Amino acid sequence: KQIWEIGDENNAGETSLYLYQIKAKSTGNFNLSGELKYAQEFENNIKTQMTLNYSGSKAEGGELLSNNLKSQFTLDKSGEKYTLKITGKYDFSGTGLGEEDLSINGNIKLNYNYTFNDSLSSALSLLYTDKNPAGQEVADLELTPKWELKYKGEGYTLNMATEKRYDLEGDLYTGEDISKIIDRLPEIVFKKDPTALGDTKITYNIDASVGHFYEAATLEDNWRGEYIVNLNRPFNLSKNITLTPSGIFRQDVYLTGEARYLVGGKIDLKASSDNNFISSTLSYNYNKSVGPTPFNFDYISPLTNSISGKVTLKSSEKIKLDLSTNYNFVTEDFGNLVAKLEYKPKDDWKMNFSSSYNLNSMEWTKQINSQLDLQLTNDWRIKYKGVVDLDGFKLTNSIVGITRDLHCREITINYKQATKSFWVEFYIKAFPTEKITLGGQ
Repeated sequence: KQIWEIGDENNAGETSLYLYQIKAKSTGNFNLSGELKYAQEFENNIKTQMTLNYSGSKAEGGELLSNNLKSQFTLDKSGEKYTLKITGKYDFSGTGLGEEDLSINGNIKLNYNYTFNDSLSSALSLLYTDKNPAGQEVADLELTPKWELKYKGEGYTLNMATEKRYDLEGDLYTGEDISKIIDRLPEIVFKKDPTALGDTKITYNIDASVGHFYEAATLEDNWRGEYIVNLNRPFNLSKNITLTPSGIFRQDVYLTGEARYLVGGKIDLKASSDNNFISSTLSYNYNKSVGPTPFNFDYISPLTNSISGKVTLKSSEKIKLDLSTNYNFVTEDFGNLVAKLEYKPKDDWKMNFSSSYNLNSMEWTKQINSQLDLQLTNDWRIKYKGVVDLDGFKLTNSIVGITRDLHCREITINYKQATKSFWVEFYIKAFPTEKITLGGQ
C-alpha cells in the first residue's frame, strides 16, 4: 500500500493506493482487489473525500468471472448559519460493460441546513437514485426533494414538511416497490411538550397535524387532520414500586368523509429490590380503534389487548439476565419466553447470549444467539456473531471479524460462514462513517 501526503498546510490532504492479486491454488483463478482513496481539507471549511474500491476474479485463461467497483465521494462545507453536504455512491458489478452483464446501483444526495435564529431553522434534501439491474433495458431513476421548516416555541414545536417523489423514467421501469412511497404536499405538525395538568401530577402532551398525502400503493390523494392526546400519572406505591397508568385518545378525519378514532390505555407496574439485584416490569395495554382510513400507511389494528412481563437479575455490573414474554388476548397466543444474558468480565469485553422457548408448543428452540466483542490487546480486537445449534452441536450463521488498530487507521478481516467468504474493511478514524470494503460479503 502506498500513501502520499498532498496539498500544503492550508489545504492538507492524503491519497492512498492499494493493489493486490492472489491466485487460488484449488481453481487456478486470480482474485483481484484494489482501492484508491483521496481526502483533503480546504480553506473556508471545505472537506472532500473520494474512494474507489475494486474487487474481481478471472479465470487462468483470462475470462472475467466477476467484477465489482464501488465508488463514493463526499463534499462538506459549513458556515456560521449553514451546513452543506453532498454525497454520492455508485456500485458497478457484473462480467462486462453491456446491459446484459452490468448492474448499476447508485445515489447522489444533497443536504442543506440553515439556521435563521434560535427558534427557526430549515432543512433541504435532494435524493437522486439510479438502479439498473443487469438485463434490464431501462433504469429506475427517481428524484425525491424534501424541505422542512422547523419552529421551536416555548413549550411546543411547529414543523412544516414537503416531500415528493418524482419517477424520472415514467412508467418505463416496472420493477420498483411502491408500497412505501408517500408524498407530503405539505404536512404541518404541532407538538406540545409534556405539561403538568394544574397542580395534579397528571402529565399530558398533544400532537396535532394537517397534511395532504399521496400514497402510491393505493393511488389515494387526500387530506388528513389528526390530533392525539396522551395522559399519564405515576403513583409511588412504595420506595421500590411504581404504578403508572396512561391513556390515549386519537382522532383522524379525512377530506373524503372518512373518520376514525382510537381510545386506549396502558398500565405499567415496576418493582425492584433495594440493591437492584432483581427488578421487574408488568405492562397491560389496551387500544380500540373504530372507523376506516383510505390509506395503508396510517392503518391501525382495530383491537390491541395484551400483557407483557420482564424480570431482570443483576448480580453485579458484570453480569445481567433478562427474562421476558407476553400474551395476546386477541389471538390467544403467548409470545416466546426470551432469555438474554449479558456478561462483561472486563471493561472492554462484552458477551451477549440469548435463547427462546415457545410457550405455545412448549418447545425450546435449542439455539443460542451469541455475540462477542473482545479487546484482546491495545492493538487487536475480535468480534463474533452467530448461532450455536444444540440440536447438532454446530455453529451456524457465524460472522467473525479480527481488527488491527493502526493508531490513526483500523483494518478488519471478516469471514462469513453462510457464504464462505472473506472481506477486508479499512477506515481512517478521522472519517469513522466512511469504510472501504475489499472482497465480497
